[in-house]
This record gives sequence, C-alpha cells and structure tokens, in this order.
Amino acid sequence: MNNNALKQILFLPIYKYKQDIINKINDENINVIIIIGETGCGKTTQVPKIIYENCSLENKMICITQPRRIAAISISERVSEEMNRRIGDLIGYSVRFKEKMSKKTKIKYVTDGMLIRECIIDRNLSKYKYIILDEIHERSIHTDILMMICKDLIINKKRKDLKLIIMSATLNPKKYMDYFNTNCLLKIEGRKYPVKVYNIEEDNNNNLINNNDSYYDYYDLISKYIDRCLNCILQIILSDKEENKEGDILVFLPGQEDIEDLQELLLNKKEEIKNELPGKKIEFMVLPLFGSLPSNQQMKIFRPIKNKFGKNIRKIILSTNIAETSLTIKNIKFVIDSGFFKKRKFYPKLNIDTLKIEPISKNSALQRSGRTGRESPGNCYRLYTKEEYNNFDENTEPEIKRINLRNTSLQLLSIGYNNLNNIDFIDKPPKENFNNAYEDLISLGALDKEENHKITELGKKMSILPIDPIYSIILINSLNDEYTEVFEDIVSIISVLQSDNIFYTPNSKKEIIEKLREKFIDPNSDHLTLRNIFKEYKNNKNKEEFCKENYLNDKALQKSMEIYQQIIGYLKKIKINEYKKDEEKEIKDKIEQIDRYLNGLKNLGTDNNEIKNKLIKECLITGYFNNISKYSGDNFFSTIKGNQLCKIHPTSVLIKNPKLGKQYGYLIFNEMIVTSKKYLKCCTLITSQQVEKYISKNRK
Repeated sequence: MNNNALKQILFLPIYKYKQDIINKINDENINVIIIIGETGCGKTTQVPKIIYENCSLENKMICITQPRRIAAISISERVSEEMNRRIGDLIGYSVRFKEKMSKKTKIKYVTDGMLIRECIIDRNLSKYKYIILDEIHERSIHTDILMMICKDLIINKKRKDLKLIIMSATLNPKKYMDYFNTNCLLKIEGRKYPVKVYNIEEDNNNNLINNNDSYYDYYDLISKYIDRCLNCILQIILSDKEENKEGDILVFLPGQEDIEDLQELLLNKKEEIKNELPGKKIEFMVLPLFGSLPSNQQMKIFRPIKNKFGKNIRKIILSTNIAETSLTIKNIKFVIDSGFFKKRKFYPKLNIDTLKIEPISKNSALQRSGRTGRESPGNCYRLYTKEEYNNFDENTEPEIKRINLRNTSLQLLSIGYNNLNNIDFIDKPPKENFNNAYEDLISLGALDKEENHKITELGKKMSILPIDPIYSIILINSLNDEYTEVFEDIVSIISVLQSDNIFYTPNSKKEIIEKLREKFIDPNSDHLTLRNIFKEYKNNKNKEEFCKENYLNDKALQKSMEIYQQIIGYLKKIKINEYKKDEEKEIKDKIEQIDRYLNGLKNLGTDNNEIKNKLIKECLITGYFNNISKYSGDNFFSTIKGNQLCKIHPTSVLIKNPKLGKQYGYLIFNEMIVTSKKYLKCCTLITSQQVEKYISKNRK
C-alpha cells in the first residue's frame, strides 16, 4: 500500500476517537464497549489495529466477527494490506470450510457462525482477549447467540479478562446498554461526503408496495422493480450530465434470479446502445454479487476493470443485501435501491420454511444509501415513494425470532446450555420454535426424550460436523456396514449440497445446455444427478475444461471437493473417537483400519447401480424422514409433516417426467420454498416400501 493510501487511512473519522477507544479498552472497570460509527468511519478495519498496537494481548488474540463470508475474507485481506503483512500471517480469517491462519495470527476475522463452533470445543473462548461483534444491527441468529455467550462469560465472571466490543452503523444503544449493563458508549461521525437521496414520485396506481394488500401479484411485482432498476441504470449511463459520466453503480435486488434477469437485460441493451448510439462510446461491465457466487467471482467487485487503452470501465454491480453492510466498494457513486429483500421465515406448526420477497426496513434503506459517499459525493435512487418508505418497519425482524432453530439448538446443547427456554437472549425466540427443534432432534436421535432433552452420544457426534443435523445424521449413518457400498456417494451428495450452486445456465443457451447435461441426469433424483456430476468432475483430469464444456460452476465444484475432503476428515475423527472408548483396542491399528475403510470404499459394489441407488435413497431417508411428501394427484405432493400441498420446483429434474411421481408415490426434498406457490426443491422419488422399511426399522 502506497504512502498516500496510508495517509488517507489516518484521516478516517475513527482516528479522532483513537485515544478514547484506547482509554476505555484499558479501563479495568469496563468489559463491554458499544461503538456506533456511521458507514465509512473506519471502525471495522481500524479498531482491531488500534487495539493490537496500543493494548495488551497477554498472549491472546483479537477476534472480529462478520455476518458474511465475503466480508470476513475481504476485510482481513484489506487489513493485511494496510499493515503490510501477508494474509494468514499476523492477520487471518476463518469461514466455513476455508481459513488462512498461522501460529503468528493475532487479528482474526471470522464469520459469527465459526466462532460459535469454537465455543463447542472451548466454551470460555479462552484464546481471545478481545472479541469484536461487528454489524450487530443485522441481528443474525449467530450474532444473538454470541452476545448471549459473551454476556454469560462477563456478567458471571467466567472470564474476568475478556473485553467485548460491539459495533454497528445504526443501533438503538439503550437496548444494548441495558442488556449488557454498561454505560460505555462511543458515537463516531462517519461519511465525509454528502449523499443525495431521491424517491420516485407518488403515484397511487404505480406503487410497488401496498401494505394494505398482502396478496399482490408476485410476478407483476418482480417485473416492475426489475424494469425500474433497468430504466434508472440507463438514465445514468446515457445521461449527458458531466456528473453522471463517471462512477460505478451498485444496485440492490432481492435474489440471484432477479440479478441474472437484469444482467441479461443490460447485456442486451449494451448491444443496442453500441448499434444505435455509436457516438456515445459507453463502456460498462455487469458484475453479479450474491451469497452462492464463488468467492473469486465475488472479489471482482473490488478490482478496477480497464479497457485495452488502460481506461477504467464503469462497473454495474447487481447485488443482494450481501453488500448492505461491512463491504467498502471503491468508486461507488450511484446506489439504486429496489426496496426489497428475500426474507426467510419458519412456521413450526406447518413445518414450512418460507422465502418471500418483502419490503426492507428503514434501517436497511439507510445502510444501502451509505454504500456511496465514501470517496466523493454520491446519489441514492430509491425506487419507492416516501409514503412507502414511511410504512417500512424500523428494523428487520431478528433471525432468532423467525428461523428454524434445529441447528442452533444442537449447537447450544453441545456448548452446555441445557435449558434452552431459559437462555438470556436479547430477544427471546418463540417457545414453539424451540419445541419444534426439540421434536426434530429427538426424532434424529440427537436428544434423549426421557432424560430432559439431554444430548446423546449420537448428538455429540452430529455436533462435530459443521452442517445441519439432517445432513449430519445421514453422514454418520453412511458409516454403518449396511451403507458401506454407498459411503462415497453419500459424502459426494452432501458435499455438493453444502457448496454453491454448481449450475450456470444463461437463459439464451438454456436448451443447448439441457441437452449437454442429459448424460448426468437421473430422471427420478436431483440428489443422484448431483452425485453423477460430482463423480465425473472428480475423475476428470482437466476439471476446468469439463466445467466449461458442460456449463458448470468450476469454483463451486472445486469448493465441493474441498468440503468432501474435510467431511471425510470429520467422519474419520468420529470413527477414531468411537475406538478410543474401547481400551482393549490399539488406536494405531484402528486408524490404519479406518484409512483402509475410507480409501477402499470406491472399489466396492460398482457393478449394480440399481442396488446402489436404492441404498443411497434409504440412507438419505434417515435424515430426510421429516421431509417426505406423498403424491396427491395432478403433479401435487402433500408433505407428511404439516400436510402442505406443493409443486416440484421448476429447477428439479423431476419436472421433466411428471408421470414418475404417481408411479413412485413419495419423494424426499431438501427444502420447501414459498414464493408465489409452495415448491419442493432438490427432490428424490422414493417408494412406499422404502418409507415403510424406514418406519418399521425405527419402531424397533
């Protein structure tokens, strides 16, 4: 980093408060510090540096949490650059299935979920002297759990030396000061440049959001906000005004599908502009940004893109709310806010996990507008009226109140919190959500129904795996002798499910691509189709070319391979732990036995695919038994739990052979998504005999 850039860092607003921060952190009577710093003030990158350079670590570390992987990785790389150190040396990061760390690491950026996993091994988080919970206003479920754990450690004096810093750009400080019983609050000014905010004009016939009518036409809504985004982008890039000719554009949309639709529209417009307005010489590149996008693709948003003459090409970044906080993307001059996001909500009585497009909160609108104004004056175009904005909720409903708590409950029980209903959360989740989680975990064998919901030995094994309990039990069961022949297949399927979307299907080439992928398709199973693709990828010498030929996401499959190896490692640990309990057996011999077992599986049972596929389905049922649906006529399936009438999602291979549903009678599904209709995603057809076999076996 050059000297000018380093000088700019010292002019960040946070440095006016440097001595205040040092004094409060070094005060023996203060354990919890709340920092409210406007977007752009430098809190996320500079507070850890200030602590490292001016406060005693006592041979411990500084841990900074982020709600998202891209933020943890990009910020740690930024701080490494600022401190002129290699990433993974003094500054490192740890996100699920990926980390760059060393024995020298003292400043560690993590996703909040990864820090919770550390609690399972070390409940007191003893390796950290300072824990910084950043972007606290997002109220991810993991952040709420970490607040509770840190409060427990500090208030109950389990860690007298621990210092907790919670940070946000927008926060109601009183709630957090009361929760932590602290009056230590620092407010830091932020943005150096003004941002002009524009709303669309009032038009009763054209409003996107009508809070009096929750039954608005779903597809009409989508087409409206995509059209508005497209028109707004074109007005900026085609404008003759000097102030509109430079600067990148950040557009907020609800989901990946919307991003891909708008990306295609923009690329078509690019050709039109080139042909119809050759004198304009307008250059731009459209960059998508969403959670399942491979990290190397995500990182493109941070780098300038130049044409053959060395001139910067304007970037148009189409993002979900992944870019709403934490990320500082240089040269963003224009923000376009559609006013929507995808909200996940769980209904325990119906066993439905819905994903609906809903209006954002006022807090989110403020965060989105704050993505510009960092380096120069900015503009934010809100594609909703002031009246609609006034009807937004102040804050987004906390995750802990609205999502399935099955995985969370298992984590908390593994850490040692036995009575979940009595835990001191800043906002208590609905009791029925915990009760539903108890029911699921008992049915999976993770909890003992008779012993006051005590975690079982099986539950402890499941908690070792950093995935949902449904997948954990499937993987653990795949170690049983009856599934030896399909162990590798099961690990392959789960690995792909834990990765990003492996398919890349531009609408313009949809028919060609579908024809190319026919060789991988198992007509009655999405899970087996994923297995077939992963197997071919794993065995192919030129993996990159294989992905290119079949329009597959190379980075996502590469990530699946990494997850595959790590899952094998976790399962090996589970096996070794089993043998450790038997003192009569030699550990060394058993480890060699396990290695032979895991490495030799691929040579077994390769002749009869039909028998293997049947075994795979039976192993999958051991985790998916709450996700079974029965054929109900006219291509509808009715869920066994919740009795919900659903269609198969259009992305499923089953959609091509509707008669197979009636023939098999049942299916297992990965998740139910509720948008305009109720859909089952990632499905595999099963027979009534397989369902009855599972029920009969478990009654015993």
